[in-house]
Amino acid sequence: MKSDVQKLMQKFKDTDIPIIEAAFVKVYLQKKNIFFENSRFICSYLERVADRDAELYRYIFDSFHFVQIDDLIGIFELLLNSENKKMNGMIYTPYHIKNILLNM
Repeated sequence: MKSDVQKLMQKFKDTDIPIIEAAFVKVYLQKKNIFFENSRFICSYLERVADRDAELYRYIFDSFHFVQIDDLIGIFELLLNSENKKMNGMIYTPYHIKNILLNM
């Protein structure tokens, strides 16, 4: 998945990260058939993915496959640069590690 995200970042290097994140959320919701039209918050959040971002949306839709929400979370982590991760103490815990910790 890391190389896929790197390819996306190279192809859409002029696109702001929040736009890319919102496009991923929109694709995830649509692929999982999660209806969000009644949520003002989600609709407002997804408004940042405009018509001009149709190529980005199509690229994500065609190139990324989500099994669970943790796949989306992993992608979000890969979108952050390492300096931002260090500065803000951000770290992603893989799904299987979370399961072990929660079941202890």
